[in-house]
Amino acid sequence: MRSVDNAERSIQTHLVVTPARNEAENIRRLADCLVAQTWLPNRWVVVDNGSTDGTQEIVRELGHSHNWIHLISIPSDSDPTRGRSSVRAFNSGVMGERSLGDLITGLDADISFEPNYFDSIRRKFECNTRLGIAAGLCYERHGDRWRPVHVTHPNLRGAALTYRQQCLAELLPLEARHGGWEAISIVRARTRGWDTALIKDLGFRHHRPTGTRDLSRFTSYAEEGDGAYYMWYRPSYLLLRTLYRTLRSRNLAATGLAWGYTRAALRGAPRHTEPALRDFMRSNQSPKNWLVRARESAGRR
Repeated sequence: MRSVDNAERSIQTHLVVTPARNEAENIRRLADCLVAQTWLPNRWVVVDNGSTDGTQEIVRELGHSHNWIHLISIPSDSDPTRGRSSVRAFNSGVMGERSLGDLITGLDADISFEPNYFDSIRRKFECNTRLGIAAGLCYERHGDRWRPVHVTHPNLRGAALTYRQQCLAELLPLEARHGGWEAISIVRARTRGWDTALIKDLGFRHHRPTGTRDLSRFTSYAEEGDGAYYMWYRPSYLLLRTLYRTLRSRNLAATGLAWGYTRAALRGAPRHTEPALRDFMRSNQSPKNWLVRARESAGRR
């Protein structure tokens, strides 16, 4: 392996993109986090997708105080679904830039983190020139405590994903699917030779728990199951995942996972066309890895 000099390792520029739809109650808190960073972004682009609550006005006000904060607006989705709308807005924000930073971070508006978050992320990328995507550990509030949200390898929470420019260029445009867009991006990066990393000692807080905005949790789970079928999940693994989610949440809405997967299979829905993604998913979900995946879900690995 060839040596990498310090100039090649150095990360200098950073673009942050935040999809936003009716985020007036959250966007100022996120702005405070970004302004307080020890390594400031070169540019923060908020992509508004049809807000009606004053989000655009708040971002314009912030831009008057900080010339690296910018607002762009795109037409509202006719069906503003979680995940799909956010990815569409992220794609618009990134692909509308004349030049990208060394790092590009997609941030949801409803998160917050400590002032060293971006600088810590930058150092991880500088230490590993094959690192393509990274994120800190997500925390959500349960009662009066912030608790970590564990994911199975190699998944990362999409609320705060940072990409190396060269890696993201190979993935754009990201697939705007409701369920599984983060996993698709991460697996596609890994099958192209990039590393991905969950930085467990670096956390961010997710102030609006996943699913809060969903009109129906069963429907949301069903769309996630549809995404799992698209990504070539093993049926046996999907059933175990459904059982685990149902028991953990004590909510039968989680059975929507199996329903969505089965519905997609019965109607012969399309599946991802990259053989490398299919092979990765099948290997990662092999029965010999089930115990490992279970430990990861419980935060024991």
